[in-house]
Amino acid sequence: MDFQHMQERTQALVTLGGWSNVQPPPAYPWLVNEGLRIFSREAQQNREDLNILLVVGQGAYNVITDSTEPTDRRQWIWLADDALWNYQTEGIVGSQPLPQTTEDKLRSQDPAWRNYAPSVPTCWFWSNPHELTLWPTPSQVVLCNWRGARHVAELVSPLDEPAIDETYHEAACLFAAWHWGKLYARGEERAVAQGYQSEAMELVNRFRMSESARETTLSARRVRRAPQEYMSPGSSAVYAYYGSRGGR
Repeated sequence: MDFQHMQERTQALVTLGGWSNVQPPPAYPWLVNEGLRIFSREAQQNREDLNILLVVGQGAYNVITDSTEPTDRRQWIWLADDALWNYQTEGIVGSQPLPQTTEDKLRSQDPAWRNYAPSVPTCWFWSNPHELTLWPTPSQVVLCNWRGARHVAELVSPLDEPAIDETYHEAACLFAAWHWGKLYARGEERAVAQGYQSEAMELVNRFRMSESARETTLSARRVRRAPQEYMSPGSSAVYAYYGSRGGR
């Protein structure tokens, strides 16, 4: 579905629930994009790279405004812990892994951890929900790279389509209607809103299972076949036993 059809579908769901005539009326463009944000948080299907150019002596960096694309205001859902220091986009050798840690771990290792001279960072941690810190503070201007899950781009034009498989467009509409309904539903209407959320989560779970099955297929291709046994378990040998009198 394109953006226009997703708005119409969301409007139909909101009307069915009985929440279309409230004041202020629902803004369906915003509502559909909110449904997409909820789907992205639940499914975590959109993976992107975060690149930050380090500044000498600066340890903390905002994941939005300090990135190499500061005008992209989309929020990150999570970042993997396998960051790369001195990341080379051309693939030149020289990058080093930069593992994630926590303030508590650094404090337990050295109470004076905040008083280190600038050097090559050995780890990073979250200092607040939108800011990460490298430790020690960098002594060189290099590029650092993270990879993680991020919200998809907002839809603007009526013909825009979300960056998710069309099978799951309905989930975004259901999340949008639920998000609106939970604010205005009363009595039995709350069951309708809850039903929208449950149906949307079923689609999210279906997406997760699909992704898991795809990864399982790739893993199965790498599994080495078990070595052939000397004798098949399905066959056996029976030997006759002869006693001292020649009988069996």
